[in-house]
Amino acid sequence: MLLGPKYIYQCPNCDNLLSRNSLMSGNTMLSQQYSDGKVIAMMLPEFPSVTICSKCDNIFWIKKAKEIGSYSLEYPDPKNPVQNEWKNAEEVRFLTIDEYFSAVDNEIYSTKDEELFLRVRIWWGFNDRVRKGGNLFNTDNEKFLWEKNAKILLNLLNNEDINENIMIADLNRNLGNFEECLKIINNLGTDFDWLKPAFINECSKGNDQEFQIIRPQ
Repeated sequence: MLLGPKYIYQCPNCDNLLSRNSLMSGNTMLSQQYSDGKVIAMMLPEFPSVTICSKCDNIFWIKKAKEIGSYSLEYPDPKNPVQNEWKNAEEVRFLTIDEYFSAVDNEIYSTKDEELFLRVRIWWGFNDRVRKGGNLFNTDNEKFLWEKNAKILLNLLNNEDINENIMIADLNRNLGNFEECLKIINNLGTDFDWLKPAFINECSKGNDQEFQIIRPQ
C-alpha cells in the first residue's frame, strides 16, 4: 500500500478546514469478504466520501466541497507555512449510523446513486456490529429504522447488476425471506457456483445475520 497526497477541503457551510488521505496503490491480499458485499482490505482502505464538520455539524459530500490544496505525506515541505497550517486541519471521518440516517432524512443526496451509497452504508454500519461480535440492534426503534432502510434499499438496488443482485439476496435473507434469497442465489450463473453453498448453508440454518464468505483457492 502506498499513500498519495493529503488533500485539504473547506466545509461548504463554514471556514473549517478538513483533510483526507488518498491512495496511490494498494491490493486486496488477506481481505475479508462478507455476504452483504462489503470487503475489508487492510492494504486497500476506504476513505470517507461523506463526512461531518465538527465545527458546524454540517454533513456533506467531500466531492462537493472546495478543494484548498494538497501536500505530500512522504515529502512534506517544513518551510511552507501554508502546509504547516494544513497539518492542523481536522481529519475527515466516517459517519455514524445516526449521522447517515440524518443524511438521508435531510436528503443531502441529489441522485439515486448517492441515496444508494448512503443507505448501503447504513446497512453496513449495522452489520459492522455483528462483524465485531455485537448485537445488530440496541433498541426496538433501531430495528424499525433498519427494516425501513432495508426495504427502501431493495427498491434502489438493480437486479440486473450481478453484485447488486447478490446484495438483494442478502437483504432478503436479513429480512427472513430465505426462500427469495435462495431463489436469487440459485439463479446465478455457473461463475458463482463457489458462492452458492455458503448462502444455501446459512439459509438452511435460518441465519439472518452477516457472515464471512471464504472463496475456495
